[in-house]
Amino acid sequence: MKLARLHGKKPSDRLSFMSRINGIKGEASPKSVERQARLLARASRKVDRSIKHVLWFPSKKQIRLVEITGDIPSNADGHVHAYHFPADPEKELDLPMAIALIRPEEKGRLRLPSTWGSWRKAVDVSG
Repeated sequence: MKLARLHGKKPSDRLSFMSRINGIKGEASPKSVERQARLLARASRKVDRSIKHVLWFPSKKQIRLVEITGDIPSNADGHVHAYHFPADPEKELDLPMAIALIRPEEKGRLRLPSTWGSWRKAVDVSG
């Protein structure tokens, strides 16, 4: 049995195996991730009209968005803080999501999470 072979493996190996048997890839093509990011950005802007722009930080393993709105307080510590959500395949969101809210004047000034890259790599998916 496949599950028996997982005993003694690293947790990441077990997670990868469980993701495969549950139909979750854990990684997606860049085009698929961008489609999901744009879908989520459209939904966010539809629900909250104060969101002026949505920036996507490309990754194959997670949808990473920064939503820019003036309707939140200024950041106190100089870092972007994302809220994390699980994948939701029923809503065509096959990857986990990380979404942060910042003020317009904070764009490019706050420190991004270490795995997100730089502000220069952000793609505007406000569309």
